[in-house]
Amino acid sequence: MIEDNLDELEDYLDEFSSKILFDSETCPVCGINPSENIVVNKISLMELKFTDNIVTDKAIKKLEEKGIQYKQLPENRDKILIAEKNFEEVKSILK
Repeated sequence: MIEDNLDELEDYLDEFSSKILFDSETCPVCGINPSENIVVNKISLMELKFTDNIVTDKAIKKLEEKGIQYKQLPENRDKILIAEKNFEEVKSILK
């Protein structure tokens, strides 16, 4: 009885160890074609370093007012990351 349960458990766990390979084909399980339905966006980021936290906070406030997205680095509060495509706009905002 316990052996039957263990065999069933092993069969169940084996389902997760196998991977479905995709090559622009529709998934036999879910019916999704990854090449048509998944979009990958890659965004180059630039790091802006400021002299201190006060200047960084002022810069962040200006960026937020203009709706520019940024990411502040928690380990280093005098740096933020912005999308490279926004660099010229950010530069003009922070002059």
